[in-house]
Amino acid sequence: MEGSLIIFGAPSGSGKSTIINYLMAQPELNLTFSVSATSRPPRGTEQHGVEYFFLTPDEFRAHIEAGDFLEYEEVYHDRYYGTLRSQVEAQLAAGQNVVLDLDVNGGLRIKEMYGDRALSMFIQPPSIEALRKRLEGRGTDAPEVIDERIARAEYELSMAPRYDCVVVNDDLETAKAEALKAVRDFVGTLPPPLIVFVDPFRLKSYETRSHSKSKTSCSLPNREGGGRVPESSKRSLNWHLRRQLQPCSSWPHTTGRVAVGAWLR
Repeated sequence: MEGSLIIFGAPSGSGKSTIINYLMAQPELNLTFSVSATSRPPRGTEQHGVEYFFLTPDEFRAHIEAGDFLEYEEVYHDRYYGTLRSQVEAQLAAGQNVVLDLDVNGGLRIKEMYGDRALSMFIQPPSIEALRKRLEGRGTDAPEVIDERIARAEYELSMAPRYDCVVVNDDLETAKAEALKAVRDFVGTLPPPLIVFVDPFRLKSYETRSHSKSKTSCSLPNREGGGRVPESSKRSLNWHLRRQLQPCSSWPHTTGRVAVGAWLR
């Protein structure tokens, strides 16, 4: 099944990164960041295709001319950042729910392109005054930088009504819960995998009832007489169990996901 796109926008200091990191830690959401492209050189141990796709300025401009970017920005002369359409499409096709953390204009453009396949979420501070206090409390920005961010925040806040949902980060735990519910409702979630543990000395079959109440039985390898499984058999036992259980992996309540384990004595 194809994945979905989750687009986040917010003023600096709104707590967006904290909320995104919280959501990324929820395995049932199957969230992953899109790998962006940049024209800056790699830093430290950064690798091409992992942290970023590293391009020269000329290569980046060639992609711009070819229309390869969903969005891009020239931060300053010859220093570009952008989101490659091909990368996002590949991740969506792989069933990943792709997270994009973008400026409001770039985010809204991509939302317009993808329509119902994308959820756009705006993380909003309770007020401009509260935002200023947060930025000042960081102690990392000069007063003039804070003034610039506040001026930009006023513009960004004016764009909030254009997002699918707005989460006001007045209380962080409440904001995280609201964001989680919105993303969960949008992408849907799979239940945990059905874990089947099999003792090959005791079980010949495993039965379960599907939602339709019809029984399904899967035969398992059985070794008459008990005793230990030879070392040569242990290596292939899980393969045999998977092969036998695979036909039963379409049970509605497992959404096709079955994990198999075995107790070996």
